[in-house]
Amino acid sequence: MNLNTRTRGRRRFIRAIAMLLLTIACAAPARADSIALSPGDRVVMLGATFVEREVRYGCIEAMLCAYFQESGITFRNLAWSGDTVFGDARAGFDTAKEGYERLLKHVDDADPTIMLVSYGQNESFKGKDGLEEFEAGMNRLLDDLAKNNARIVLVSPALHENLGPPLPDPAEHNEDVRRYTKAIGAIAEKRDLYFVDMTALLPVTKEIARSPRTDDGMHFTESGYWDVAAALLKGLGHDAPPPDLERLAPLRAAIVEKNRLFFNVWRAQNDTYIYGFRKYEQGGHAAEIPLFLPFIADQEKQIAALRGELHGEKGLNAQ
Repeated sequence: MNLNTRTRGRRRFIRAIAMLLLTIACAAPARADSIALSPGDRVVMLGATFVEREVRYGCIEAMLCAYFQESGITFRNLAWSGDTVFGDARAGFDTAKEGYERLLKHVDDADPTIMLVSYGQNESFKGKDGLEEFEAGMNRLLDDLAKNNARIVLVSPALHENLGPPLPDPAEHNEDVRRYTKAIGAIAEKRDLYFVDMTALLPVTKEIARSPRTDDGMHFTESGYWDVAAALLKGLGHDAPPPDLERLAPLRAAIVEKNRLFFNVWRAQNDTYIYGFRKYEQGGHAAEIPLFLPFIADQEKQIAALRGELHGEKGLNAQ
């Protein structure tokens, strides 16, 4: 057993004891009015395209880093474009069952203390007929994620913007998005989990958007992700002034580079050739993947330093 494994084991043991004591002390704990990040938190973002595209922009992480002044907070984006609560997109050339097992392993390896979980966008395209299946899948996923003893925040999908022809009018599908969002909210309430309703925080109208947040009605642009980040922070129960994008630029750039490096670790290019059924061709490169880790650690130090400088200027949390 190496040092990292022992350290992870101690952290999980301490969290498990803390959860047990909390359960004993509060037979029916009320859901918090807000979610705050604490020193040493590891925030894992889980979901599909809506969350994965944040990797290239870094707006959510930059906003949260600028607001919360606690040190040692780190982020890992484990979202996968096209994914569902069943791990479909992670299956690759395998079955959905194996894709789901990968999803759980990805989370387990990241060792989160808090998870932002956002599913329902892809599933909503099945409409009413797929709602019951989605609810069952979400509940199964939450049961399995609970084993990590991390705080879980459910984040709804976002509504689609109407950008006009030749793109379709999303009004009808937005009703399905709202339907799935309502189901997610009900699951959160039943499980006493925090819920962020992005359909309420990022409303759309039936008219053609004149200042769109997305490039196709569904996928957010860079400026759109700043709106997403501000909405998420508000949804977590915190008000902050509009971000100074120029002041946050160095921090965001460091975050984007960290995300790039981390992506190459957990989703290596040519994954099929390195780990999959064609690893007989390039499997030797698997030994090189851990070589990214020191670079990620150095990037985290840079992010921490930039956060320190920012909070020396009071950060977003200043009044």
